[in-house]
Amino acid sequence: MPAFLNKFIKTKLFPILIFCLALFLRIYHLNLIYTFTADEEYQTDIAMTLVKHLHLIWIGVNAANTGFYLGPFWSYFTAFWLFLSHGDPLITAYVAAIIGAITCAVIFYVGSKMFSFRVGLVTSILYACLPLIVFFDQKYWNPTTVPLLAVTMLYSLYKVKDNQKFWLLFALAYGLVFHAHLSLVPFIVLALYQLRKGIKIKVFAQSALVFILTISPLIVFDYFHKWSNITTILRLKQIASAMHPSSFSKMQSLAESIMRLWYLNPHTITANEILFICSKYRSFPSLVSLPFIILILIFFFTKNTWLKENSRILALGILLIASSYVFFPESSSEYYLLGLFPLLLFIPGIIWNKYISPLLIVIICSLGIFSVLTAYNPYGLSVKKEIVSSVMSKIGNKTYELNEEGVCHKYEGWRYLFATYGKAPERSNIDSNFGWLYPNEIHNGPVNYSVTITGHDTNPLGFSTQILKNSNK
Repeated sequence: MPAFLNKFIKTKLFPILIFCLALFLRIYHLNLIYTFTADEEYQTDIAMTLVKHLHLIWIGVNAANTGFYLGPFWSYFTAFWLFLSHGDPLITAYVAAIIGAITCAVIFYVGSKMFSFRVGLVTSILYACLPLIVFFDQKYWNPTTVPLLAVTMLYSLYKVKDNQKFWLLFALAYGLVFHAHLSLVPFIVLALYQLRKGIKIKVFAQSALVFILTISPLIVFDYFHKWSNITTILRLKQIASAMHPSSFSKMQSLAESIMRLWYLNPHTITANEILFICSKYRSFPSLVSLPFIILILIFFFTKNTWLKENSRILALGILLIASSYVFFPESSSEYYLLGLFPLLLFIPGIIWNKYISPLLIVIICSLGIFSVLTAYNPYGLSVKKEIVSSVMSKIGNKTYELNEEGVCHKYEGWRYLFATYGKAPERSNIDSNFGWLYPNEIHNGPVNYSVTITGHDTNPLGFSTQILKNSNK
């Protein structure tokens, strides 16, 4: 590498350029490709109850249909942005993209402090460019903060050996896990492992207080609801000592996701890549990922990995998330691995060959950038806004009912989008799920029109609209 280029890379300007690259790739055509589905609709409906009438809520969304409810932080956070945008969800897409770029910067810092400048640089470049991460960073929902929380907890548990005050940072981040996604709950095992070195009573008390304050809304909710939330675990299927029947398929799913992390096909549909229900249309694992799979295996079977404190903590963090994904007794989607992905990205910078590694990074990042820039989404927000405008121009101020049909792209947030960009329907088929959030807006009387939006999984791509005029007025 030329001396001037090597000197430039080691300046503070280069990490700033990586952050800018990460942000650019996440906001590129974001208004066109933003994926807004029932997940986003659920959270925006909750947040809009706060926008319309600010009040205290103690829980957020249901966690993966387990019956356990997450904390309300994300609902308040979302309400703030929707208040600023007057309910337009596009603002949340940019918030998600910015969080992703910030996570990239944090990864650079953590990699540099835990390992070396090279590790921080390589890891942040990969996080900035890999398509699967970019596409997930363009999706606004409570798991958006999972990569940031995972890296923060990893770093704080590493630093407690030097400064026990980092237990407070871990307590805060771990408390936020119960507001984001439960896939990071296994980090408590790594925390217990680090506790073997001891902790001052004062620091333990302070950390416990930080954690309790962070999850306090859930505690208040449970107190007034006979501890129904915290006892959810007793109502789940118990994980058997033997392999769960679905464990083999989950191991296969885990391997496929790790391979997809490094490479996705160009000209792909972003929604199909990140929506679990559309997984049959997503990119298949590619042999392009093979060199990085080999690096991961080398990392785990290298003696130094387990002798050094920093790499040992990283390895244990990876194993905890991966094993919980495999043995969790319910079905798991790929986004359950959002906390695993950034941890895996540290490995190429750790297992380094000065001749081969730079070439691998350049190739995989170039391919990643090309895949991101050529991606499109016929199910994106801009298409939906055009459909809403077209429908409203035909029905005017008349009353209508709204139905969503399809298989993969059936529940696409249409009720909220019509209410925001046009006029709310008298009723919709999503009301059975979310109607409790807007009961006064549901009317069962006669309507002038029946509007049906159908999502097509294959050709023709996108949506079709049917507007039927009813005889009963």
